[in-house]
Amino acid sequence: GVVQANFLNIAVGLSTNLSARDLLAWLHVIEQSLHRRRLIHWGPRTIDLDIVLYGCTRLTSPTLKIPHLEM
Repeated sequence: GVVQANFLNIAVGLSTNLSARDLLAWLHVIEQSLHRRRLIHWGPRTIDLDIVLYGCTRLTSPTLKIPHLEM
């Protein structure tokens, strides 16, 4: 991995009427508003929002994999 400072890692559960893809787009808007920059894979970042699970959905696309690969 990349050497970086300690960081906080949390999980949040929520209910939404958004599709998984629309939810991911909304999460990216939040990341951008907090000045997230994708410079180094696995590198330090201001914020990193992921969809780990989405109900019983299984989805594989170039931009979204549910359940998350790290599950």
